Amino acid sequence: MAITWANILEWQTGPLDEIANELLEASQGLRAAYEKGEAALSAVQSEGEAVTAMRATTTKNLASLERALTNVNGALMAIEGARDGVGDVLAQVNGALVTATKSQCTIEADGSVHPNEPVEHIREAHLLAKGISDGVKKILEYADHVDTDLYHALQDINNDSYTIVGVVDSGPNG
Repeated sequence: MAITWANILEWQTGPLDEIANELLEASQGLRAAYEKGEAALSAVQSEGEAVTAMRATTTKNLASLERALTNVNGALMAIEGARDGVGDVLAQVNGALVTATKSQCTIEADGSVHPNEPVEHIREAHLLAKGISDGVKKILEYADHVDTDLYHALQDINNDSYTIVGVVDSGPNG
């Protein structure tokens, strides 16, 4: 489904913030469980078949915890990236709406832009509307990119093929 202007007018960062907070809590819980399991495994000094089986089971469970932690952290990073992208889209939308208002144009729910009636200088009004329309198209392309990136990251996690290896920090120093 392609993202529409009407869709992005309803976007909010709040729900993504809530999900990110829940994922952070889950990550911390998984990390604590993993560390506790490692400590317990290291503390076992006995020998025997039962101890060997316990070590194998604990090692397998630790691997599962590590995979879950990787997936939760991946989802957290994806959600935070989407939240930032949604915030950028919303700022651009607000800018386009302000520009449209100042230019006496209307952005319709489908993203089309029309000069408001009556227009004194029709040629100038249509040029302004064309410029705003081009901006709306760029915003929609960016919104689709944000949506697609989140979709692919979550699909990788659902397929258990997500890996943090190779993730590059795109922050100010990254």
